[in-house]
Amino acid sequence: NLVHIVRLKKYFSAPRDYIKFALYSGGYVGEKLIEQMLDAESDGEVLSLAKKNSHFSKKLAILDKCRSIDELPERYVFEKSWKEIYFSPHPAVVMISYLNISSVEIANIIKIIEGIRYSLPAEEILSLLMLHEDSDN
Repeated sequence: NLVHIVRLKKYFSAPRDYIKFALYSGGYVGEKLIEQMLDAESDGEVLSLAKKNSHFSKKLAILDKCRSIDELPERYVFEKSWKEIYFSPHPAVVMISYLNISSVEIANIIKIIEGIRYSLPAEEILSLLMLHEDSDN
């Protein structure tokens, strides 16, 4: 929902009622915070409200690794999956984490192939890839 609010405010200047209609029901965020984010004037104000909330603070800590807010959910799942592979005692959690990481790796391979196909510089291709923070680039 946070990503939806930010995108609709930033890229589409959508009205408050439309944004509220587009949100998923449920979740951990209280109605009061959702209302405050809907009333915010800009996407930056929405993010500053979210950073003050304990539910979002950990997730938004990885925002600086993302090219845009759109990448935040995928990046969070990617980083969480690496953590679960190392520390989870549950085989099913490790397997799902492995599948999450595998899908990101497949997307990285596709980005490399497409980057070469369209003659992008290596630095630009590298900037498009989602890499684990502990990996050797």
